[in-house]
Amino acid sequence: MHEQISSPKTSRYSRRSQLALEFVLLVGLSITMAMVLVIFMYDLQRDNLTEKIDVKMRDFGYSVHQELLTAYDMNPGYSRTFYLSDQIERTGYNVSILGNRTLLVQYGEKSLYYTIPFIGGSIQKGSNTIRNVDGNIYLN
Repeated sequence: MHEQISSPKTSRYSRRSQLALEFVLLVGLSITMAMVLVIFMYDLQRDNLTEKIDVKMRDFGYSVHQELLTAYDMNPGYSRTFYLSDQIERTGYNVSILGNRTLLVQYGEKSLYYTIPFIGGSIQKGSNTIRNVDGNIYLN
């Protein structure tokens, strides 16, 4: 039988290589864990931003809806000018009146609908003038 005797040099190199391998594995594991944490935090932040935009758009649609209802409830002769910004929370949107009875707010792939009284005219970004003329509501 042959018995191998390890020299002090060989055992020193094997310890060093084992330590280097363990170090590389720990660094790799740490980087992987950090990446998972970063991806999780990004996803959470994106969800919060999406929810914030949804709330702002619902509030915007509700405020325009209330503006139109107020004009309807007011006495003939009522007139008011209101302004719609180009973006909300740095998000583009479209606003329109469908069939003179529905306010539509669209952003991204979402749409919000609000039932409104019969309104003549159209709504636009920028300055809008709403009038109650003999009980009929006109925009612009």
